[in-house]
Amino acid sequence: MAVKVLVSLLYCGVLSLSAGKSRLICQTQTIQRGEGVDVALQCRLDPPANLVDYTLDVTRADLHKVVHSYRHGKDDSGPQMDQYRGRTTLTHGDLTRGIITLQISSVQLNDSGPYTCFVVNLTAYCTTNLTVGKSRLICQTSVQREEGVDVALQFHLDPPANLVDYTLDVTRADLDKEVCFYRHGKDDSGPQVDQYRDRTTLTHEDLIRGIITLQISSVQLNDSGPYTCFVLGLKAYCTTNLTVGKSRLICPTQTIQAGEGDDVALQCRLDPPANLVDYTLDVTRADLHKVVHSYRHGKDHSDPQADQYRDRTTLTHEDLIRGIITLQISSVQLNDSGPYRCFVPDLKALCINNLTVGKYRLICPTSIQREESHNVTLQFRLDPPANLGNSTLDVTRADLDKEVCFYRHGKDHCGPQMDQYGGRTTLNHEDLIRGNITLQISSVQLNDSGLYTGFVPDLKVGCTTNLTVEKEDQPNERMIDDPLNTIKPPTTGKCL
Repeated sequence: MAVKVLVSLLYCGVLSLSAGKSRLICQTQTIQRGEGVDVALQCRLDPPANLVDYTLDVTRADLHKVVHSYRHGKDDSGPQMDQYRGRTTLTHGDLTRGIITLQISSVQLNDSGPYTCFVVNLTAYCTTNLTVGKSRLICQTSVQREEGVDVALQFHLDPPANLVDYTLDVTRADLDKEVCFYRHGKDDSGPQVDQYRDRTTLTHEDLIRGIITLQISSVQLNDSGPYTCFVLGLKAYCTTNLTVGKSRLICPTQTIQAGEGDDVALQCRLDPPANLVDYTLDVTRADLHKVVHSYRHGKDHSDPQADQYRDRTTLTHEDLIRGIITLQISSVQLNDSGPYRCFVPDLKALCINNLTVGKYRLICPTSIQREESHNVTLQFRLDPPANLGNSTLDVTRADLDKEVCFYRHGKDHCGPQMDQYGGRTTLNHEDLIRGNITLQISSVQLNDSGLYTGFVPDLKVGCTTNLTVEKEDQPNERMIDDPLNTIKPPTTGKCL
């Protein structure tokens, strides 16, 4: 059965009218089609005019023979060459709009060549080249999917052509049984093997573009095998091998440590990846046998959720498309510590993340000594580490009860800073991501000596370090009587 494809020869030429000369325009100068398809050659008169009463010829320019002739308002088969007899159709309805549309059915390799459309009365013409090649189906050599997921097998016709009116057959080549059968524009379930009944969907919209897309739902281990798609009218086929294996969930981090008050993201991924949007998902506390978060029918389901986690969990729906389950728990507390079980019931796949929540503390050196005019770096380290980029941070002179550095909303704030430190402090923002508060004070003076407290208000943790600034030793500039030049200048910058 032939695929119907529209190929357009746009009518080019010269037409003598009172307003001037007209021309025929070929819509497509070169057309490529596969053997066995139907091709429509089309051309249009510019400006448009009624061509019903004109004499029209479409010829093979290379053979100097007539493909189709139209005279006195009728088709004239007399001069038509045998190769095209019974295979051409001129659309008379288009002529009133100045359009010449000629369809050639089931084109063969010897139909390749230049086609000239000619309006005899106007000596107007244009030419389109038709290239007919062997049609072939292209598909993936192999497809791997996990048990329980849906799989789409796809086959592309090359060159593309409309497959809506073709007979299509997808079979299990190893079993010689029907998986999907399509004919007369409809799916035909009659010959389909029971294993695939009600589990296959052919995408009819794709057929127009020469694409055969067959979805098989919830594949099982016994669905593994070679699948051959065959287009009967074109004698074109292709085989792809489907391998179905057992799915598994992988937890990238089996143990997670967080501080009290942190937001924590639990994540697991399906291997190999598959779209989880339509699956049922559960995250539970394995030690308490309680639901932390539930997802059903494409939506979060809060009914079975334990009160402890209500309004504190967020599932990232966008990640599900890639087979990734990401659940964020906000402001974790000590009693959130425990094993978290991620489970996909339909796939019988699970994995467990262990979360340990502890109290935060800031760690810093007890004391630091520096010489006057040198730069000093004060560092406070959060344990366990956590991103402090969005936290409020405060470094004060505890002995003076005044601000040295203030950070909030992701920015340094100089307003409350005491004048003594104006323009002399630099907070390392990159270190905050790792839970480190690193503050540099440039060119320290004697009056910078004192107690420096780093404080994170949100976590209620702080630490104090004592800075002692000492007067810098000065080199002895007094000349020494040394006629023999036996005393060398000091290399340490200190007096001898």
